[in-house]
Amino acid sequence: MEKKDQTSIEELCELFVHVVNQYNALDKMPYSYGIGQKLHLSEVHTIDAIGKHDNINITKLAQYLNVTKGAVSQMVRKLVNKNLVIKSISPETENEVVLSLTELGKQVYEGHQRFHKNLNKKIASLLAQQPPGTIDILATLSKELQKIWKEIEFEKNES
Repeated sequence: MEKKDQTSIEELCELFVHVVNQYNALDKMPYSYGIGQKLHLSEVHTIDAIGKHDNINITKLAQYLNVTKGAVSQMVRKLVNKNLVIKSISPETENEVVLSLTELGKQVYEGHQRFHKNLNKKIASLLAQQPPGTIDILATLSKELQKIWKEIEFEKNES
């Protein structure tokens, strides 16, 4: 590989790390969605999942979010205390607790949906300005990067 190509790859890797770090910083920043209380993204994503799957139970929510039932139970307890989520007995079976959103929770859900719609619109606008085939290339690269992250995760767990 030519030195110029190696330098370009290193610069691209640095840029990628910078973009990931920016995303992570935004990810940690709490948002209010106009409800008067700040919520962390993990709370918002839990609300989003419940909004998409009304009357979901803790087990299915944990599977959907790819976290433990204990972590979901803790998060749900927090969201119930913030008046964003309702726990109730399943209409189908009396021994199951299901989750739904309060009116305040629905506000957060809808605000988060608007946020993603706006973000997707901006990304679509950016991609529309790129040469044909760019989306396919980016999709392929993203899939390959996911494989690399999984390998790194496996290697870290092995050491």
